Amino acid sequence: TNYQHIDIDQNGTIILKNHTLEKYNMFNLIIDKLDNKFSVIDFGCSLGGIGSLIAQLHPMAKVTLNNITKNELVTCEEIKYNLILQNVNINNTNIVCYNASHEVGLYYAIIHHILRDMSFDNVINMIYKQVSKYAIVELPFYGDILLNNVMLSANLKYEDTYKYLDQPDSFINMISEKFNVIHSEKIDYGTGDLNRYAFILKKI
Repeated sequence: TNYQHIDIDQNGTIILKNHTLEKYNMFNLIIDKLDNKFSVIDFGCSLGGIGSLIAQLHPMAKVTLNNITKNELVTCEEIKYNLILQNVNINNTNIVCYNASHEVGLYYAIIHHILRDMSFDNVINMIYKQVSKYAIVELPFYGDILLNNVMLSANLKYEDTYKYLDQPDSFINMISEKFNVIHSEKIDYGTGDLNRYAFILKKI
């Protein structure tokens, strides 16, 4: 799709492309810091491409694909079934109600949705509770069209969000008591409408 780029070759190998591959490669930067039985949850997993590839390449790992969009979860289930990914769990719990903790949490293209109903401080506290080691968080920054739409639809209820998302350094300073940033990079969506950076965070 235009949002998550996934292909599966004739041997059943998952192939990711474009920004979906960029995001997977960020996870690869911490794989040597985990044992082979790590647990990871991909929140708002879309079609499940990133989490499914992690499961395929690391069969001892426990992978949870989380989404509340039913038709996308159907695709996740199809991939899991057809590729026999026995280490994948499908979960449809709303992220704000998810109370379990995993070693790694992936938060790609989901934070701007949560900001409709939750302050940015509370989003960070939520992430802190949901991971025991690492979080990879993609954030929209000032000028991102979807962030602007969310703030307008929420009637700027949490307008202080902008002070944390005006530039990456503001976010890094804001989380410094809970997380260390060990890597960051701009995500290339191939459009000027989206201003997104992703951060690998290590829980303090």
